[in-house]
Amino acid sequence: MEKHSLERGNLLTSEFIATIDKNNINSYFPEREMMEGNIDNLPKYNIDLYRITYSSIYKNLPVVLSGLIVVPKKEGKLNHIQYHHGTLYPYAKEEGWGSLDAPSLYDGRGPKIPMAFYETRLNANYLGSYGYLVSLPDYAGYGVSQNLEHPYCINSELAEESIDMILATREFVKSKNIAVNDGVFLSGWSEGASVAVATQKLIEENYKGRLKVLANAPMSGYLNTENMKPILSQAPHINEDLGGVLDFFAWVYYTYNKFSDNPMELSELFRIPVKNELDFLINRSSNIPALVFKHLDEKALKHLEAQVDKNNLAVGWKPISPLIIYHGTADKTVPYENNPEVALNNYQQYGGNAKLVKFEDHDHHSLGLLQLKDMISEFEKIM
Repeated sequence: MEKHSLERGNLLTSEFIATIDKNNINSYFPEREMMEGNIDNLPKYNIDLYRITYSSIYKNLPVVLSGLIVVPKKEGKLNHIQYHHGTLYPYAKEEGWGSLDAPSLYDGRGPKIPMAFYETRLNANYLGSYGYLVSLPDYAGYGVSQNLEHPYCINSELAEESIDMILATREFVKSKNIAVNDGVFLSGWSEGASVAVATQKLIEENYKGRLKVLANAPMSGYLNTENMKPILSQAPHINEDLGGVLDFFAWVYYTYNKFSDNPMELSELFRIPVKNELDFLINRSSNIPALVFKHLDEKALKHLEAQVDKNNLAVGWKPISPLIIYHGTADKTVPYENNPEVALNNYQQYGGNAKLVKFEDHDHHSLGLLQLKDMISEFEKIM
């Protein structure tokens, strides 16, 4: 494929990966048998998978990112959904949820190990086979950009990368003579839910006339980051072993600083030696916060609190296109308390187009099939 100059949102390369027969979609997602909600009837079309690379910006420098595009073998114009994946560790994990599970690395088969490519096998395969053109960005730090550190939960950075994937997808469909309707639907889970909301916010603020969000259906997203502020000051006093739960907080702690305008020295924040994200995700010597984090002086605390405010998606804007927030009330990974309802109230207070669909007694993972079916139903009202 012809390569373009390295600017934001340009399609650079595309590569055909595989065709998946619609009759294999269900067998490629065996997890459905253990979850509430029946999606067996969703597959309708065979799908083609393509890996693309595109130009983007990372910390104000040009980079090449990658993603996956799913094209249903369906006649007529297609509707476009961009799906944003949740947290993937920036290294390979034997049980999935690691760097080898980036969407563009999916080979179009069933899982070789438990949970490998879980979100891709669910959302890419089912939405594509139902009839949508689906694009899935890897994000910086995954796929072809695995040499970069992932801007974990840095919503402004990830939203720009997401929009670049949308723009590159539009170039891709033109290159393949695929007819696509105007506008884009958005969705995502966990970290990806926040990315989806940040993407809608950025499009509606800065891309009017060029892109239009038709509707957005994020699931289990961390929208009200205000909850992070007390943790910043309390963490150095916690002497309890938190196990792997500490990974997520330490990662946000690290990226809030790294992707700020004036990063502080890491020795001012951490008690353990830290040069990069792997030092606290793999090489961390303790799971006790008091042994990992330093007590923050007033300057350091204000610095990190400013990053919390910068990444807060619950305040400072109102959605114009429909925003349908999905969350389980028993979610402990991204707690329901002081999160989706706070965001919803803020949006609606200023006339935003938003609603909340809450799933009683569902946790961070268990509502996936129910959300998928309801999202499709909501999107079909708009098409």
